[in-house]
Amino acid sequence: MRKSIILAGSALAVAAVVGTAGPALASGSPVNVSASVNSNTTLTGITGAITFPAGNAGDTKTVLHAEQYTASSNSAAGYALTISPSSDHMAGPGGAALDNSNLQTTTSVNGGAGTMWNWNAENGGFEFDRSAPSTDTFSEDWSLMIPANQAAGAYTETWTYLLVAN
Repeated sequence: MRKSIILAGSALAVAAVVGTAGPALASGSPVNVSASVNSNTTLTGITGAITFPAGNAGDTKTVLHAEQYTASSNSAAGYALTISPSSDHMAGPGGAALDNSNLQTTTSVNGGAGTMWNWNAENGGFEFDRSAPSTDTFSEDWSLMIPANQAAGAYTETWTYLLVAN
């Protein structure tokens, strides 16, 4: 009988030690971790001027790589890039106008095949959209078809390149 009392006492001692250590190992508190990432939408590399070489009435003049730029946004919804003219024509000497329908642009994105755009009142400009964070490199070739009866002189117009996070 002494044997069973000793075993029973040892079992109680082990249980008491385990019971005491249990709550100390389970002690803790939740910690919330948070971070903020700033929005960053940038358009870089715009030269600010596209100049066609002088040409004769009836010629087509082209400027390869007229603009090369990078659009970047970390917006979860991506970005929208729009390129739009200030008018439907370039203003020239003595009130002469060179209609934007004479302009054509081929835009390549990330070195891919170019998309050709004819500028006119119907499309009003160019728009490129991304629906997720992205950085894209654009290259534009611009062509001007000078009408056969176009008045001589210099013609100008302002175009706006606008990048907005979605």
